[in-house]
Amino acid sequence: MTLKHSFWELELPRCWVSKFPQLQDFFDRKIPAQDIDALDPELCGVLTLLGVQGCLSYPDDRSYYTLEQVKELFASLCSQWYGRYYAHPLWQKLRAGSLSRNALVAWLLHNYHVSRSAGMSDARCATRFLRSDLRPRFARNALEEFSHYDDYYFVRHPNLSLADAEVKAYVHLPSSLAFDQQMLRMADDDWLGHVLVSFFQESTVRFFDDCKTFYALVEQNYDIPGFFAPWKQHIELDLKYGHADNFGTILSSDYEIPKSHLIRSLRNAWFTFEYLIGGLDEVLEQDVWGNTIYLRMPIQDGLLSPQATALLAPYSLDLSSPRHVTAERCDQLYGELRTLKVTNPPPRVVREVRFPIEDRDFLFGDFTLSLYQDLRFEC
Repeated sequence: MTLKHSFWELELPRCWVSKFPQLQDFFDRKIPAQDIDALDPELCGVLTLLGVQGCLSYPDDRSYYTLEQVKELFASLCSQWYGRYYAHPLWQKLRAGSLSRNALVAWLLHNYHVSRSAGMSDARCATRFLRSDLRPRFARNALEEFSHYDDYYFVRHPNLSLADAEVKAYVHLPSSLAFDQQMLRMADDDWLGHVLVSFFQESTVRFFDDCKTFYALVEQNYDIPGFFAPWKQHIELDLKYGHADNFGTILSSDYEIPKSHLIRSLRNAWFTFEYLIGGLDEVLEQDVWGNTIYLRMPIQDGLLSPQATALLAPYSLDLSSPRHVTAERCDQLYGELRTLKVTNPPPRVVREVRFPIEDRDFLFGDFTLSLYQDLRFEC
């Protein structure tokens, strides 16, 4: 009998399983795990393993949770999320060298932008975190991380033919920007959601050995020797500073939160994870074959030309020749863009994200709040 969950599997001899009728009933979904009389040491060990790997869930009617209990629940989610994240087709394309050079650059720059978010959101947490007792931890993290995106993740290699100014000007993938904004927003009003996502991200250091093998393969496939050396140095720094352990310590507490708070924070964490998956999807949308790198450069001086920026590539049929927009007001700008047929978003190549219907009011409310906050900062 083979049990599969996330990105691991466990094989159990059927003759052994048949010795425990309750275990067989559990596998047949006839009884819950807590109804199994686990008196046999081997059976107890198997159930413990399934629990640690996040395969089991238990009925729960608690109104409050300690952070230690939250950590246990979230560990199960992390296992599923890691499985989904690392099963994304992008990784196999990179291993096989079948991803285009254009998409490779998009992936490298996506990582650069996501790493940039760490220092920014840590700085926000150090000054605005609702749990003021945790602010010193984030102040220390901000000092350790603030320049790391440039120090370790800047995209620079002689075989990539990218100018530093192009790296700095490259327009974020939509999901990269959404991840950025979500982390900053949680730093303002959802301390637990921020801690959960940070714990999820920092805990990827457990895959360091696999990362080194993967990086070596990508360097070989794309002729960029030594490119990932600073990435590996940064992971070693994370291990040295114990960032994952720091977030684990925050969650190893008897501090209690209401169930409603936990649900909201898990929802926020889920949205953030979806943006990470969306980033991988959007990298695949840049998978255009050929030697030319099509950069997502900002539109300048009102010039709309697919030859000048990959942002306009989906509209190349309607923009067969460069066009200029001259509007001075937003309504005029929209009118000009609509006339040029570039107001409709292009169809997604990889997948459309369909949020559950019950989350839409939540999203619209947050968009409205963010809009008013932006207006406040502009005044």
